[in-house]
Amino acid sequence: MTTADKPFTAKNFSNALGLSCVSFAPAELMEQMLGVKIGAATVCGVLMDKENLVQVVFDKNVLFEEWYGCSDGRTTGYISSNQC
Repeated sequence: MTTADKPFTAKNFSNALGLSCVSFAPAELMEQMLGVKIGAATVCGVLMDKENLVQVVFDKNVLFEEWYGCSDGRTTGYISSNQC
């Protein structure tokens, strides 16, 4: 999870985690594991991961943002929250 204005670079992400490379799972697997379609993934979606296979990684810059926003689990919905 990162801020909206920060581009995602797989190489930088894998280096930060100490991995040689990262790859994305097929859309069908994400829907099977989390019950959501591509574009609707949310940090709350990991609650659907009953086998604890998904790991969420937060960019530290997210902590400095006043607001947090994410999909509500649909490709057409969006929610936001003021951080405490």
